[in-house]
Amino acid sequence: MYFDWKINGFRHRPAAHLASGSEKLYRAWGGHPGRKWGNKFMAGVCFSLDRAWSRVEAEKLYSVMEYQNPVHFITEFSIDKNTPIWIGKVDPGDPRAMLGRTSGSQVLVERSNLRFVHEGLTSQLRDNLSPFWLYTGKLSDLSC
Repeated sequence: MYFDWKINGFRHRPAAHLASGSEKLYRAWGGHPGRKWGNKFMAGVCFSLDRAWSRVEAEKLYSVMEYQNPVHFITEFSIDKNTPIWIGKVDPGDPRAMLGRTSGSQVLVERSNLRFVHEGLTSQLRDNLSPFWLYTGKLSDLSC
């Protein structure tokens, strides 16, 4: 599969694996409920093996706010045995957006294999980010 791994949030090219069937995948999302399954125009959907419990922890692990993901919720997914997946480290992203020096694991499931991924429980992430202002775009985008 041709895929620009860096632009899609991986630090380096991930390794191809077959799911064992025992993995728990997590996806942090916000806004429209459809975001829980990612952008339908992308080649795949990114999940993580690491579970966040708060919005700050989600940004530390997943570095997703620069992709306009407000991370209000987290959904757990299961995956069928022998489903092809790609596993690698998350690119920590724009240094202005980093809320720590750690980043989690990222799992890409190609869109054609999403039928083997099953949605579980969704819960709201603890909002420990609201006292902070985090802007990850360009200053020229701001209209003051």
